Amino acid sequence: MTELACRIQRFQDMVQDRGLTCAIVSVPHDVTYLTGYRSYWEDGPAMLAMAPGEKPIVVIPSALLCPFPSLDEVDVRPYENYPGQSEGSGYLNLARQVVDVLRRWRVRGAMIGVEIEHVPHFLIEFLQLKIADLEVADITSLLQEQRLVKSNAEVDALCESARVASVGQEAARCALVEGRSEIEVAADARRAMEVEVGEIVEVSLDVVCAARTSVDSIGGLPSGNVCGKGGVLVCDIAPRVDGYWGDSCSVLSVGDPPAGICDMHGVLREAMVLGLEAASPGVLASELDGVIRDHVRHAGFECYQHSGHGLGVTKFERPVLSPANYEPLRKNMVITLEPAAFCEGVGGIRLEQMVHITDSGARLLFDHSPENADSAFRALKSAFTGE
Repeated sequence: MTELACRIQRFQDMVQDRGLTCAIVSVPHDVTYLTGYRSYWEDGPAMLAMAPGEKPIVVIPSALLCPFPSLDEVDVRPYENYPGQSEGSGYLNLARQVVDVLRRWRVRGAMIGVEIEHVPHFLIEFLQLKIADLEVADITSLLQEQRLVKSNAEVDALCESARVASVGQEAARCALVEGRSEIEVAADARRAMEVEVGEIVEVSLDVVCAARTSVDSIGGLPSGNVCGKGGVLVCDIAPRVDGYWGDSCSVLSVGDPPAGICDMHGVLREAMVLGLEAASPGVLASELDGVIRDHVRHAGFECYQHSGHGLGVTKFERPVLSPANYEPLRKNMVITLEPAAFCEGVGGIRLEQMVHITDSGARLLFDHSPENADSAFRALKSAFTGE
């Protein structure tokens, strides 16, 4: 059984255990998780209909910029989404196809599962208009729970995303010279990652000067703000590669950074090591957050509201490392460690590395820090190419 088939079967079993007749998955990253389809932002929505004992059917736009993968695990139904191709809007055409699928499965007088915060309400109204006595239940938490622990293939995918993020970090380091702006550095990082991957990459680029950040405003979009001598840039780079997100953050400077920044950076490096040593199965998210947070606060700096988070087909997911989260870490979770420090009159910086929780503790998926980037890149390249 393929990995996708295992995911689908596990989800179908959960739907059945909830007493639901079927489920409609509409959140894009959940469709990605169950089918491998990486929708492009200009494509219309895709929805996956699933029922115990039935082969899943995914309804996708007929005009796709990102092609749907060839799969044996699901059947595909296109709907016309390009203006002028047919009567009605793309959303109405999508709704008609979903109704047709439910009628094919003889769904009526039933409770069906939907991701209530994402599914278009017009779709629910349309389904209830066309299918008698239809009720809906929220299934959002089912897939969130299923996605928490990663398979070996997912860990490998996240490792590759971490590697691509490191390519962006190296490009940003090379790009940052006196007189260049935040947006220019961010553009060079994006270009390097897209050339590395060989296609357009969905990416989050939080590249801003440290002086622009505070505990209440941790970052933002890069601007035309120019980096002068002694300027410090917080470079948070997160690419989506083959449906999985990498995430990284480094601190770059034009020449020698101010003493206050150097002090914060040293504390964050220590906090990163302490967090890596403390992360293991069974440790509560709040406990790991406390290890990192207490070290930063003891040094006299303010902290952000979290010290890391999970990631996978989304960039920010459970578990969140925060004081109020008592969720235990589990083997094969992938999280980030993200210690941050802020100081009045100086600004704020943070570091971020991706971590895989293993039986024996935790390991960095890919170390993008400057002193390790070159050797780590060579080692990973050798593993893939044999060179």
